[in-house]
Amino acid sequence: MAKFKTSLFHYKDIAISVSTFNGLLGVYVRRYFYSSTLKKCGDGLTVFFGAYICYEDVAIGNDCTIEEYSLLSRCELGNDVVIAAGVSVMSGAHHHNIRDLDTLFRKSQGLLKTVRIGDNTWIGTKSVIMNDIAANSIVGAGAVVTRPVNEFDIVAGVPAKVIGSRKA
Repeated sequence: MAKFKTSLFHYKDIAISVSTFNGLLGVYVRRYFYSSTLKKCGDGLTVFFGAYICYEDVAIGNDCTIEEYSLLSRCELGNDVVIAAGVSVMSGAHHHNIRDLDTLFRKSQGLLKTVRIGDNTWIGTKSVIMNDIAANSIVGAGAVVTRPVNEFDIVAGVPAKVIGSRKA
């Protein structure tokens, strides 16, 4: 599929607009849009109503699902990732320099990172993801992930802590 380039401002405007298309048509419109604009977009991407991806430099593997009203910033998703409704995948945890007292927050220079989410991972409803999550992991609903999550871990809480293992 041919790629088309947009400025960041226009890209985000379009991403927000296509997030509002209802039903199966909306799923197909979003799949086409993201496969045409993202750095990498695997086959079988499903993005539900109200969800959108903020930046073009995102990479998404095959058969990923992004449910209603989720927001993805700079990230890389492996294959078969399920992101439940209302999830925020942020560009790390340091968007603003809180120690610089002479600069307004909106003008501060933070440290942005690309958050990596491994294959076969399930992110629960209304979670906030600020750090990497290894393959085969589960993040419980409402969790705030501030530290890396290891493979097969089940994490929950604020901040997220290991509560189990998928291997046990």
